[in-house]
Amino acid sequence: MIPKRAIQVVLLLFAILGVSGCATNITYAIRDREGSPWLEVQNPIGLLFGNYIGDIEKNGIIFSRIVINKPRAACNDQSQIEMQLPNTFDLSSHALLKEVKESIQTEGNSVQILLVDNLDVVKSEAWSGYPRTVIFSRLAMQNTTPRVFYRYGPEPLDFRYASIEEDLKWICRSRTLYIARTILLPFAAVFDFLTFPIQLISLRLTNR
Repeated sequence: MIPKRAIQVVLLLFAILGVSGCATNITYAIRDREGSPWLEVQNPIGLLFGNYIGDIEKNGIIFSRIVINKPRAACNDQSQIEMQLPNTFDLSSHALLKEVKESIQTEGNSVQILLVDNLDVVKSEAWSGYPRTVIFSRLAMQNTTPRVFYRYGPEPLDFRYASIEEDLKWICRSRTLYIARTILLPFAAVFDFLTFPIQLISLRLTNR
């Protein structure tokens, strides 16, 4: 039979970790950024270019296929990435980022990929049969599940956010840094436990 004192200690630990966790949350956030697929599609000027190469149907949903050209140039890599965007508002459908195994020759049907928060560009653009502008929102990059914003049809309200699934190699991302942040998590949890009273006082003073 589990001693009553042991149960009380366990409940106290859960309560403490529930209201503190500052260092743990920060470490989690930094680790997630190290593994974010956005690191594979970056450019210092905040703009990438791609080409629409047709549609593909999956599970009854039409997806626009867009090849992003040189998304990893900042990492001295010239490979392409394919982005598939669902042409529907069905929130159960997700966009996809995947590797292009063999280089695809692209001409015409250009697409601009913005790395800035300017949703009005998408909302105001005319429909050309495919998404001409896709936004990788910097605010969305902070989410656990990354999202993109784009137009999927001709009607005034035919635009949406779509959660991103990815099947990408780690070229710009560092597995070493990701693992290092993961190793730090238990230490961050211990630090939060030991400094819980100070964190609680700071939290109460902040909320006054």
